[in-house]
Formats: sequence, C-alpha cells, structure tokens
Amino acid sequence: RENLVRWPRHRRRACTTKFAALFLLFHLFSLMAICQQQEVVKELQPPNRFYLKFNPIPMLHGPILNTSEYRIGMEVVGGERFSYQIVGSYLNKSILVNALAGDSLRNLAADYEFPGFRFQIQAKYYWLKLKTETVRDRMIPAGLYTALHTSYAAATWKPKDLNYPRQDWSNFTINGLIGAQFMIDDDFGIDIFTGLGYKENRSYLTDTRNRVTEINIREELGGDLGNYIGGPIKITMGFHLTFGVL
Repeated sequence: RENLVRWPRHRRRACTTKFAALFLLFHLFSLMAICQQQEVVKELQPPNRFYLKFNPIPMLHGPILNTSEYRIGMEVVGGERFSYQIVGSYLNKSILVNALAGDSLRNLAADYEFPGFRFQIQAKYYWLKLKTETVRDRMIPAGLYTALHTSYAAATWKPKDLNYPRQDWSNFTINGLIGAQFMIDDDFGIDIFTGLGYKENRSYLTDTRNRVTEINIREELGGDLGNYIGGPIKITMGFHLTFGVL
C-alpha cells in the first residue's frame, strides 16, 4: 500500500524536471509576448519632431578669428524627407589665447573682450533614408541629405568696460552641404557634413574720436591665412551630436 502512494525516486525526479522545463518555457513565451507588445506600442508611438544639436569643437575656434563659439541648435522635422535647422551661438575671446599665448600677450588680452553672436539656418532634404520599414522609421531624420545653409556672425574686440577703440568683425556665409545623419532609434545620433560656398568677412576699426576705417583683411593678416579669410571661398567640414527631445 505504501508503494502505491509513494512514487519511485526516478519518477519523482523526472516529474520535477518536466515541471521546471514547463515553468521556464512559460516564462520564455511570456517575455517574448511582452517584448513583441512593446515593439508594437513603440511603432505606434510617433517619433520625436524636435532634436537638440550640439558641437563642442567650436569652443576652440569660432567663425571669426580668435573667438570661441558656444552653440546650441534645434532640428525640426517638417515631413518624411524635409527638416529645418536653427542654431544660435554666443561668441567671446578664444580660450586658446590663455592656453597658447605667451605671458605678455596673455596679460594684454586679459584687459580685452570679444563678445558677439552667430545665427544659422538650414533646410535639409533627406534623399536616402536609412530605415523605411514603418511610418515611424520614415519620419526619423536619418540618412543621406543635401542642405542649403546660411550663417551670420558679428563680434567686437574692445577693452573691458569701454567702447573705444574697438574693432568690429562680421562673417556671412551661404553654402551647399552634403551629409549623413545616423540615429540610434530617435534618441541619439551624429550628423556629419561637408560643403562648399561663399563667404564674406569684414572688419572695421573705430578710434577714440569715433572715426571708422575699414580694414583690408588680406593685408592685416597676410600670407595664406589672410588670403583665405579675406577670400570669398568657404569650405565647410563639421559634425553635430543629435539628441531627440520632443
């Protein structure tokens, strides 16, 4: 009678193994179902339409000679293949002045400031999208693109707390770009671009008697640097880190 109630040990072990296998299989199918459901929900959610743009490299060299640029921008999705980008920047004396200049130049530069600003706008057309499986994929700004870009910057080199004497600089550019933006989903990515266009740099000196004189940039800087900055050809190479925010 006892043998009828109590199973042999090998049968109990086999039963326990089967139960553990069924338990693990049940949880595996549950996890797969949850993941699939999350993927469906994710595909139904609309992607971001606003992307933050940032590049730390211009802190070393801005659009105007001897400036540092602190920029922040926004890319706005306008459609499946179109987006628009706006970037604003604050300019001031280059941080490399203190790092690379000698003591005498560093002491002289300490009494001066170089405040300014820069504003950029850009229209982008994505002619080759990287992912097009879903409607959501097609709306993410990722792929190869061409863009029309324009920029204006202005800054003034002057003594601190004084307006004269001063040297005013301006920089205007318009150029065509080709680039590629790679996105991890729509949360983070990198935007790499290059291009060619037109630029115009101008400089004016205002003395203590408020007399304004235009500076010949090529003669002022001299050499290849003066020829490039004073010339009309603009060569662009750069990148932006991209963050989906809204």
